[in-house]
Amino acid sequence: VGVFLGLFLGVFAVSLRANQFVAGLALAALGLGASGLLGKRYEGVPLAHPLPEEGFALLALGLALALHYLLLGSRFGLYLRSVGENPKAADLFGVSVDGVRYLALALGGGMIGLAGAYLSLAYRPSWTDGMTSGLGWVAIALVILAGWQPLRAVLGAYFFGLLFFLQFRLQGSVPIPSEAFAAMPYLLVILVLALSGRARAPKALGQPFDRGR
Repeated sequence: VGVFLGLFLGVFAVSLRANQFVAGLALAALGLGASGLLGKRYEGVPLAHPLPEEGFALLALGLALALHYLLLGSRFGLYLRSVGENPKAADLFGVSVDGVRYLALALGGGMIGLAGAYLSLAYRPSWTDGMTSGLGWVAIALVILAGWQPLRAVLGAYFFGLLFFLQFRLQGSVPIPSEAFAAMPYLLVILVLALSGRARAPKALGQPFDRGR
């Protein structure tokens, strides 16, 4: 499903050259509404055989290493980075800009699908509406904070996970409303982003490519 949604986004963002940020926000809103509608019958139903969290943790580390090599050590990674930095130059060298972007969207969609599977099959072995609690936006913030480097993003994810753990440990032991603890990880991520300065994004990030121009 994640791969399909990534390719679906590509139809608008790559082929139709729509504003990629607006198309992404629209797809996120569509996914939120569709998941609430389709999953309503399963809400609160516990999973009979939840998957072990350890397996997902090892898979995440393995994928981070694989993506690090893919982006920085493979020919496809070179194509992907060139498409993100200077698509016109990549096109002149014979790289299919639209094809590489479609593959990147499919790969990213698959990773998002795995993250959702972890939440519903291992972390919380049941389904509830809005169970992601904005974690997808935190993931985007971590990518920016990591400078688009997979291994740095893993360190950022561990940092956020530590904050998430602390908010549960401190609840009840400190006379502060539980809502403040729930907001703490997100506020600290925003603070770290603000203090780290503006990370250098790929120059063509979010920009449609028109070969005729």
